[in-house]
Amino acid sequence: MMVVCGTLWGTGFSVLPEASAAGTVYADAEEESLGQVSLILTSDMHDHIQPVVWTQGGETTATGGFAPVKTLIDQIRSEWPDSLVLDAGGFSMGTSYQTIEPAEAPALMLMGQMDYDVTTLGAHEYGFGPDGLTDMLNAAQAGGQETVIKSAYDETTKTNKTVTTEGWDMPAVVGSNIDWDAALADELLAENAGVLRAAFDRYGVQDYVIIRRGGIRIAVFGLMGYDAVAQVPDSGVVWQDPVDYAKQVVSEIESNGEADMIICLSQGGMTEDGGEDAALAEAVPGIDVILSGNAKAASEAPVTVGTTTIVSVGCDAQYVGHLVLDRTSEGYVNPVFELLPVDGSVSGDAAIQTAADAYKKDIDSAFFSKYGYTGEQVLANNEAAFTPISSFGSQPGEESLANLIADAYAYAVRTAEGDAEPVDVVIVPAGAVQASVDEGPVTAAEAYDVLSMGTGPDGLPGYPLVSFYLTGKELKTLADVDISVGQDDPAARMYFKGLVYSFNTHRMIYNRTMDHRLMAEDGSLTELDKKKLYRVVTDLHTAETLKQTAGGSKGMLSVVPKDAEGHTVIEFDRCIVPADENGGEMKAWYALASYIDAFEGDVVPAAYHEPLGRKTDKTSLSPVQLFKQPNRFSAALAFLILLPIVIVILIIVLYRRHRHVQRGYKRSMFGSAAFRPNGGKPVFKGKKINRKKLHKWTGRY
Repeated sequence: MMVVCGTLWGTGFSVLPEASAAGTVYADAEEESLGQVSLILTSDMHDHIQPVVWTQGGETTATGGFAPVKTLIDQIRSEWPDSLVLDAGGFSMGTSYQTIEPAEAPALMLMGQMDYDVTTLGAHEYGFGPDGLTDMLNAAQAGGQETVIKSAYDETTKTNKTVTTEGWDMPAVVGSNIDWDAALADELLAENAGVLRAAFDRYGVQDYVIIRRGGIRIAVFGLMGYDAVAQVPDSGVVWQDPVDYAKQVVSEIESNGEADMIICLSQGGMTEDGGEDAALAEAVPGIDVILSGNAKAASEAPVTVGTTTIVSVGCDAQYVGHLVLDRTSEGYVNPVFELLPVDGSVSGDAAIQTAADAYKKDIDSAFFSKYGYTGEQVLANNEAAFTPISSFGSQPGEESLANLIADAYAYAVRTAEGDAEPVDVVIVPAGAVQASVDEGPVTAAEAYDVLSMGTGPDGLPGYPLVSFYLTGKELKTLADVDISVGQDDPAARMYFKGLVYSFNTHRMIYNRTMDHRLMAEDGSLTELDKKKLYRVVTDLHTAETLKQTAGGSKGMLSVVPKDAEGHTVIEFDRCIVPADENGGEMKAWYALASYIDAFEGDVVPAAYHEPLGRKTDKTSLSPVQLFKQPNRFSAALAFLILLPIVIVILIIVLYRRHRHVQRGYKRSMFGSAAFRPNGGKPVFKGKKINRKKLHKWTGRY
């Protein structure tokens, strides 16, 4: 796709934010000055509009919240008035505020009030589907109030002409690597993609924007990385390769000479060994700064790849990043990066807090009331905090919160279906759990936050539960994914009800689990039949991603969801568990909320704060544990390891046999006497000798 200055469709548009809100505006296209660039950064705030209050061991802490973020933005701008405020996307979906995002766009609206300059759309925004994202952008586009100054780029004069625009105080949104031509040519996607593209046009979503700040022309563009794209199979669009797209955008900016600096708002992510954004910096050296989103961990120090500076500020509005670089003739150097914690020590901006609180009534009336709750309604009391979400899934054993969720799914299906077919196994992946539960009262909103991801086919927030079938062999495969893949990617951890097993992390990858059995409701155990079909329940998104297991393991593993007759499931919409006899979707979050609400004495049972025997750690270097119950991969590896050893032994034995033959004393390849000519008398070089001489020369009789 040819990228034209400013917009997705070539109208040539760049943004010059309002001077009073964003510091000094330099409208002169020729004005330049060496100096410093100040960037205020956030990423993946996930609708953490309110602070998260956490109580454990009687101590209470608070993190996140848009009002404290605004306070920190203002503090930085008081010292650096020309700062650019940027967000790397993923600003929505993650708390109950997402339930009104399509209708009211609270996150984007508040970001406008917080004076953000530019943001992009991440996996969480595309997770609403094309209809939900369209509604969100339309709601935000209609919500602006102030008069601001923009600048339209004139291709003829190669300058920006400032214009006044009424009713617009929202941050600029830069698009990403969508292949619109392919999406609009696809018969299944064309209609919804066309509607979404029109919403992009109305809001003014652009490939990139040019902002002048402190005499420096700064180009900003957005990007969806490989992993982010994989997270949204129902985005309703077709994606370009992110690196190829970045090369196109950077080339366009450079060839037009429009900018002195290029910044990428990336939903790629950084890891300890580099990750997608490090590879992006290496492949596209023209990028000066990458704000790395789609990652839970924040970077304490900037990472430099070539001439590109990469930083990450984590997620859930836990930090605000401040990056300062020196502008020199050699580029932007000497990065100074500071992570400012958004915690209880930061007082929230009063105006933003008031605006955030005002949305609570809308959430209750538009969403929770449909399920008979209010957001602040207490379901039960929890006497001990579960594992904080920051470390959830970090260890290979059980997670008590996951056990609670798995039991809740089984309870919900049993409640909805009565005496119908029982559920054999429930699957809860760590990646589906978005929040934890602290000690004290558990509200409906907290239960929602735990399982807040996604939207069902009914258009309502929250993934529904689905039911399908897997063979015993496939269930064992998922157990191996848990212990093997989960060691490097905690989001891939899996927790089960019904399936129990032991594990040894020292064993070969994809063969680290053993003793697979089924546990019935009464606690009785039966052996897992590899060929038998078992009924499985999980959330819709997990079911859809199970089909990617083979690709993630490079074809070594395969999991194929099936119906009761063993036919491959094509559309999971037909597998949704009904909420009741009247239909509807049994939402995962509601299954958890209703289960907690049903606890006797309104207290979370103490049993959920102890392991339930669903995973047993047998990590050991004992040969018995290392080679117990090998699968075909372990057997093949053992063969490959032993084969060279056998070959070496064979060579040694044959060599020794050859030497013995040369000396006239022939033995079998395994060392036994095998040649006795001349009446059984030994020979040496064809001559008859007695045993004493043979012993003298060879040491053998």
